[in-house]
Order: sequence, then structure tokens, then C-alpha cells
Amino acid sequence: PDSVTEIERGAFHGCASLSSFTVPSGVITIGEWAFENCFGLEFLDFGKVELVPSFACFCCSSLMKVVFPNKLKEIGESAFEGCEMLKNAIIPNSVERIGASAFGSCFALEKVSLPQRLVKIERKTFYGCSSLESVIIPDSVASVEELAFSGCEKLVDIRLSKNLLKIGDNAFSKCAIKSLLIPNSVINIGACAFSDCVNLTAFAMCNEEGNSLTYIGICAFLGCTSLVSVKIPRLVHFLPDCVFAFCDSLREVDLSLTIVCMDEVFYKCSSLVKVKASGWLRYLGKSVFAKCGAFEKLEFGGTDEEWKKVNKEIGWDDDCGKYLVDCEKIIKF
Repeated sequence: PDSVTEIERGAFHGCASLSSFTVPSGVITIGEWAFENCFGLEFLDFGKVELVPSFACFCCSSLMKVVFPNKLKEIGESAFEGCEMLKNAIIPNSVERIGASAFGSCFALEKVSLPQRLVKIERKTFYGCSSLESVIIPDSVASVEELAFSGCEKLVDIRLSKNLLKIGDNAFSKCAIKSLLIPNSVINIGACAFSDCVNLTAFAMCNEEGNSLTYIGICAFLGCTSLVSVKIPRLVHFLPDCVFAFCDSLREVDLSLTIVCMDEVFYKCSSLVKVKASGWLRYLGKSVFAKCGAFEKLEFGGTDEEWKKVNKEIGWDDDCGKYLVDCEKIIKF
């Protein structure tokens, strides 16, 4: 009845026979776990509430359709996690926050519309949404947190926020992205952020001269087996461990402004033929080019003496076969 103003915490928990529910218009508050484990629930209209609480529909495995109020402000953490049959999530623009894991493991989710007031995509928000094919991250978003879209195996098209500052650890790992345009605003790409994106052929900054990227985390592009060429952005002078390891199709790398390459940065990039570096280069870590069996040439922009001064760890070029180091056109074996 309309006289009801609150649905208490866990009110319908485990009501397996409940198939459809419309929240009465007088309800202001819904408690956490209100519909958790309602395995038969297929339709849910949230009426006029402003908050969908944490774990509201956790593991409602038959839920196919949700209607959100136009004045909804927040969706709590894990609110729809494990709703395996949910196909669409049309989230109104009034929403300012979507909690961690809110739509995690929604395996059937194909379409999501993100509101223009979001400032952050939180941890594991869409983790494991294996049917999601495209997403537009609104320009209000400054941060995509760890594992936010990890395991979205069909996610091909991503448009990142023009004001994005941070891409968190594993944020897009194991996605189907084919190409990636990183906004100039991005400062930090976290560890394993795009690891095992096996369809990724290229990534680039929107503007090579005007970008802000200063840090790429360990293993950020590890296992991107379709990546063909890489130009390290101008402000990234340090490459951490394994950042491009196991990129089997990678043929050319431009390290013109790189100073330090840590261990196994290009380990087992079996198609790598050519690397360009400058006199700025100071350190090559263990196995940095190990098992790059096709490696033919390293163009070094400094002198022969400068090349000799580069600190090279033992095994930096193990199993590379025969290659040339070209120091300002003075060729050395």
C-alpha cells in the first residue's frame, strides 16, 4: 500500500517465488539485502526512491528488467551483482554514484548507459560482464578504478572520458578492445590495466605533444598478442617490469624519450625486429629483450661511448640471436 514508507533490510530475502515487484510510490527507503536471493524475481520497479542500497538484488539470478526512478541518486555496492539474466541497465542522469561491484558478474548485460554526473567508475563495477560490447564513459569521470571492466570478454568499443586522470589496476584486462585512444588528460595507467587484451592492435594518445601521461604500471599491456607497434608517450621515462611482455606481434618500439627499462619489459616479444632509443637511455634490466628471437636492430641515438655507459643487467638480451646496435650510424655487433 501507498502508506508504506520503508522496506526494511532483508525484507524479501530469499523469497524464491516472487517474480515481479513494484516499489510503492510512498516508499522513501529500501534497506540493504531487501531482495537478495530472490531467485525467481524477473521484474523490479524501484518506484520513487533516491537510493538503491547495497546488495539490494544480490544474486537475483532471474532478474531481466529493472526500472529506475528519474530522481535516483545512488546505486550501492553489489546492488545487482550476480544478476545473471539482466540485459540492460539504463541508469538515469540523476545518479551521482555507482558502488563497487554494482553490476559485477551480470553475464547477460549487453547495454549500459552511464550518467553524466559520475566522477568515478568504482572497483569491479562491471567486472565479468562477459556480454557487454560497448561503453561510453562520460566526460565527468576522472577515474576508472581497479578491475572496473575486467573480464568483459566482448567489450570491443570504449570511449574514455576526455577528463580522465587515472586508469586503475586491471581496469580493462581481458577485454576485446581492438584499438585504444587515450585522452591527453590521463596521468596514470595502472598495473595490468590492459593485460591480456588479445585483440588490441594499437594504442595512442589523443595528442602526442599535449598528453599528460607520466606513469605506466607493471604488466600494463602484458599478453596483448595483437599489438604491432608502440611509441612510448613523451613524459613516460620509466618502464616497469613486464609492461609489454608476451606481446607476440609487436614488431617496432620507439623508446626515444625512455631513460629506464626495468626487467622483462619486452620479454618474449617474439616478432620484435626494431627498437629505437636515444642517448637518454641509462638502464636496461634483466631479460628486457630476452627471447626476442626476431630482433634485428637497435637504433641508439647517442654515441658509441654513450651506448657503452648504458647500465645493462646480465641477460638483458638472452636468446635474441644476432642483432645490430646502430650508434649514430656506427654499426657494432
